[in-house]
Amino acid sequence: MDNLYIRIPALGSLWQGWYQKEQGIIPLSESDLEAMMSRAGANLRVTLLIPSTDCVMSPVAISRQQLKQIDAKDVPFLLEDQTLSPVEQLHCVYEPLSDAQALVLGIQQQQLQSLIEPFKNNGSELIAVIPDLFLLPHNAQGWSLMVDGSDCWLRVNQWFGMRLEARSALALLQSAW
Repeated sequence: MDNLYIRIPALGSLWQGWYQKEQGIIPLSESDLEAMMSRAGANLRVTLLIPSTDCVMSPVAISRQQLKQIDAKDVPFLLEDQTLSPVEQLHCVYEPLSDAQALVLGIQQQQLQSLIEPFKNNGSELIAVIPDLFLLPHNAQGWSLMVDGSDCWLRVNQWFGMRLEARSALALLQSAW
């Protein structure tokens, strides 16, 4: 089964896609991507890269033991102080960072459903939905930065970063040095 990586951009931009076969990785235009996805029984493993700006991502002080004891439906409440949206409407996942801290990532359930709906009945297998921030490699010695047009991604460590407008990147970098 071949792999298809789709980056869903923030508002107003074009989708990007990469098709991975045994011969290598082939970049796809938006029209190539649409044609590939419209084929019934495409037999593809799809990874969606969603805008990091659509996600709430925060380290939370919680022990591994406490994480084991809470129910999955209670995880969104760990982000209660990080969002203005009702946490009951969030789909959340977490990753323990240490014995006393976890990274919690949330996205609006309705938005997540609208993103994965096109992949339900076309014969492809949706294997992951990942914030596009994680396209950047983790740099153990410092930050990773990528600028693409008016978008900028900054990864500050293995588990955290941000997406911002490119014109804001210079001010952020200057303040960091």
